[in-house]
Amino acid sequence: MRAVVVMTIVLGFAPQASAQALAGEALVWQDAQFLLAPDPKADAVSFGAKDRAVGNVVQMKVVGETGDFVELAPHTFGSGCLLWSELDIDGRLDNVHLFVRRGDLAPVLAKPWSATYADGTRLSLFPGEPISGPERGGTRTIALSRDRGSAPVRISVAVPDDAVGLSFTAHPGARPKGYDTRGTWEVTTRTVTLDGKPVALDGRLPLFTDKMIEYRGARAMLAIDDGCEKLLVAVPKQQVRAYKPERDDSMGAILTGDGDPEPGRFLPRGTPLSTPAGRRIAVARWNIAVGPSSGAQTCVDFDVKLAGGNRQVRKLALCAPTSAVRTAAAAPPPPPPPLRAASLAHGKVDTVGDGLDAAIIRKHVKRAESKLRACYEASGAGKRGTITVTFQVNGDGRANPVGATGMPGVDACIADVIRAIAFPKPSGPTGVTYPIAFE
Repeated sequence: MRAVVVMTIVLGFAPQASAQALAGEALVWQDAQFLLAPDPKADAVSFGAKDRAVGNVVQMKVVGETGDFVELAPHTFGSGCLLWSELDIDGRLDNVHLFVRRGDLAPVLAKPWSATYADGTRLSLFPGEPISGPERGGTRTIALSRDRGSAPVRISVAVPDDAVGLSFTAHPGARPKGYDTRGTWEVTTRTVTLDGKPVALDGRLPLFTDKMIEYRGARAMLAIDDGCEKLLVAVPKQQVRAYKPERDDSMGAILTGDGDPEPGRFLPRGTPLSTPAGRRIAVARWNIAVGPSSGAQTCVDFDVKLAGGNRQVRKLALCAPTSAVRTAAAAPPPPPPPLRAASLAHGKVDTVGDGLDAAIIRKHVKRAESKLRACYEASGAGKRGTITVTFQVNGDGRANPVGATGMPGVDACIADVIRAIAFPKPSGPTGVTYPIAFE
């Protein structure tokens, strides 16, 4: 389930003391100024007018603190549960650090929390859920994970005061997982019951297997567990019916991703990149083409946007010494002869949501197998291993965001190949976990 559910919470929350250290991850209001230095006068990127409704947040990793400023890095898709929007940084950049004021951090559920209600329904949440400030009547609002275009719903839930903070550590058990794509039951309503109250889930529900449904008299109890949030909700028994899948043999084109620039001037992979004022905040992920420059610095504009947010694009100007610029004639020597991979194996594909099933995902990824193998061979890794790729296929058929972990030096290339694949356009966002083994 990837629906927005906004929940009113009964508690008296004492905010974290200003001196309390931050660690792990944090949620930043989308309207914050993302500064290039711990200085209110530094250059910054921002996204829209002030709107601090619960859930309008960006998930980021805490790097450190400098006075009233918090140093942050973009959240890595696949590390725990990415429930909210993230900064989608230009793919040519790596190791990007930005700064926000501490006051721009949004309250967040900092501890696991669960409740079982008298009607037999349940709700379990991992750290990372956004929560509002105090509201009339001593309540607060909490938001479950986002699905684009979903509408908010409010319900009352009791949460202890010490479960709320300004940062959180991703729970080791919080990992996105796929539903069994062979589910044979669908639900014909989007209004379910939780704690005896109706909750309208504006978004697609998964296909249900027999083990996800328990019938209790006239009710069907539905277990919705995507590995990050767990709900046991009730619907009338007659709202559950057999699912009849529609065959989809559509094939998307395989497109090449961004590669090395055309012959000419470029900044080599690994070049430190700084703000025009000289503060280093990133490095070049790969060779970056540049135009003519006559000064001491060569600067390039990079895109920054919100993934899962309002998709506004902002420009970030970063520079390197002109002396670091190379030409095609002065490019680094070619890599050593490629290592031949013994074999490439596709592991079990897990999906979240019912927009695309695992078989369709696998079919399209296998068509890019030669590019996946080339990533491994070009790395000269000299070892075998498994890379776990996590990504979301959106309504345009593109995978974004994409993360890959398991083999440093190969991961980034594998992610680029997946990002370039054109999948069939799903009826709803589909989260995917896809293991690729080089054996």
